[in-house]
Amino acid sequence: MNTGPFNFNYFNSVVIMMSSHGHILLFPVTAIAGCAVILFLAQMTPAQRTIAWLGENTLILMCLNGIFYHYINPGLAEWVLDTFSGSMLIVSVTGVITTIVSLTLCMPLILFFNKYLPQLVGKPKIRGPLLPNLIPL
Repeated sequence: MNTGPFNFNYFNSVVIMMSSHGHILLFPVTAIAGCAVILFLAQMTPAQRTIAWLGENTLILMCLNGIFYHYINPGLAEWVLDTFSGSMLIVSVTGVITTIVSLTLCMPLILFFNKYLPQLVGKPKIRGPLLPNLIPL
């Protein structure tokens, strides 16, 4: 629905980092609609250990997201649009697959940070073997 005008014409879409929000009224409407859909899906999803574990480690996932955003997404988006039709179905399927693959690749890193550097990922009272005295108790 939000077709612009955009400040950052390279992607010609919403890019928050570049203050490219698009239409002044449609941006809040689409943002709230997106949040409502996520909340609705979360309410429908039964509680599972994997989902709860991902929620507990959201801080690490948010930090690791930068790697995918800067180094993988631009090339992947260009390849998908050049190779496939760019239809809503193709973009949605690609987004789901990319999300699953990126979460799968992040899981070992989450385990590493929780075990060896817990102080750096929001657990200051747990001493890790790599930096045992980083934050005194």
